[in-house]
Amino acid sequence: MKRILLNLFILVSLSTATKLTAQVKDSPFVEHESLWAESYRQRLYNPALQYQAFSSAYSKVIYRYAQRTQQAVWLSEDGKEEHSHSFRTRAYLPLNKVSTAWGSAGYDKTLTQGVRWSSSIDHDKLSPYILADSLGGDNKSERYSLNGGYALKKGKWQFGGEMTFRAEQAYRERDPRMRSIVSDLTLRLGLARALGSKLIALSLSNETYKQKAGVTFVRPEGGVPEYLMTGIGTYQPRFSGGKSSLLYKGNNTTIALDFLPKPQSSGLYLGSSWGLEHDERLSLEHNSLPLNQLYKYHWTGHIGLRHIGTWLYDISLNGKYEHKHGDEALVGDSGSGDYPILASLTLYKETHKGLEGLFTLGKGDKLPRYARLRLGYNATNMHYIYPEREASYQHIYSQVEGQIFTALSPKSTLSSGASLVYQYALPAQMSLPLTQVEPSFLGYLLGRHQVLSSSLWSTSLSLAYDYRFNQTYALYAKLQVEASQVKALPQGMKYDITCSIGLRF
Repeated sequence: MKRILLNLFILVSLSTATKLTAQVKDSPFVEHESLWAESYRQRLYNPALQYQAFSSAYSKVIYRYAQRTQQAVWLSEDGKEEHSHSFRTRAYLPLNKVSTAWGSAGYDKTLTQGVRWSSSIDHDKLSPYILADSLGGDNKSERYSLNGGYALKKGKWQFGGEMTFRAEQAYRERDPRMRSIVSDLTLRLGLARALGSKLIALSLSNETYKQKAGVTFVRPEGGVPEYLMTGIGTYQPRFSGGKSSLLYKGNNTTIALDFLPKPQSSGLYLGSSWGLEHDERLSLEHNSLPLNQLYKYHWTGHIGLRHIGTWLYDISLNGKYEHKHGDEALVGDSGSGDYPILASLTLYKETHKGLEGLFTLGKGDKLPRYARLRLGYNATNMHYIYPEREASYQHIYSQVEGQIFTALSPKSTLSSGASLVYQYALPAQMSLPLTQVEPSFLGYLLGRHQVLSSSLWSTSLSLAYDYRFNQTYALYAKLQVEASQVKALPQGMKYDITCSIGLRF
């Protein structure tokens, strides 16, 4: 009797486990939230490739809270502490056998405390031509984002289009009262053609960017100078001072070519993209005078091999290169409000380059589990021509990630993830003409270079929970905790906590 009961128990356990693991394996939650999906999604720059990229529909609406705290400031423009509340939605919908639609929308409200040396937003995009002061304050911001795309198959051809729009404002409620208003629109078109089990794809995108940035003072007598920065501690003294009003305008055009296997197929893939971006800074207080022009040439390339079977693996080599140079206007004396531009001088140059090897491994049967390894090198070089100053830093880095999906019940699935990053600093250098650097700039420049050229480690843990109420709706929740430290700041630990909860359908 005991043997019969034992055999029945084993049989029921095995059948239950088989049912649970089958549900986990076939779940849209696994297909869209796994490390494998994340790696694959990076290759879908061309909207035509979104057609049947995933076999299941996936939509979710979530509330997200994120918090960043630091024992010491790393980069002045990022502040010391940040809190954000977000409402976001995302959808991927295979509409029928010949078309797919996808989209997302979001609203983010953020408070960043202790920001200095940044009175405009999108610092990385516009650097070195930022507006900055030494006092700073607490920045409040609101961001609205919208994305939508559609892909269609016609015979051996696939066509796709996508639009991404961002509207954002950031401001301070104390002197110096910065305010920035941004609109950022990207349109992308793509096509692909089937060649047996492969696809060859071409895409073209264009970004139109605009930011109005300014600083005012309720008490002008207590104000600090606002600097129109031009790179590595230089600025334009003629147009710097107190109240400022600037307009940034930009355009970025990118073309990409890809050769890759069809979705759910194995094989070699490769691709490359080339782009040209132009941004300019105009002074609204001086009759929309164009003060600076920033030109960026960027290239990315990759080659890899993807295998889909009982074991999944994807191994690739990825490279990137960006060169930018900045021109400053040599402005003559004003005659009736007009400022003649006598010449344009190229005074700033900057290059970024990187090479990364990426290996993703997974197993989709039983309990899905994935691992990912990154090994890479990156370098940055900055040069201001006169008065001459230079800065450069480079790193090699590695990242190990793991993820496993566990069936807790017939209706619930848990995703557990962990990550460890180590970035090792290679020799760096900085050269400044100390007698020609503003005293208030010196601490900022040296501190920033010290952090950017330092070694770094980071570790994170994440848990994501999916509970299916029925065939239509599910509860989604996620918690992620991350701790980081740069070697240059032994007492400067940084902690990031992100919590999300919502519905999946």
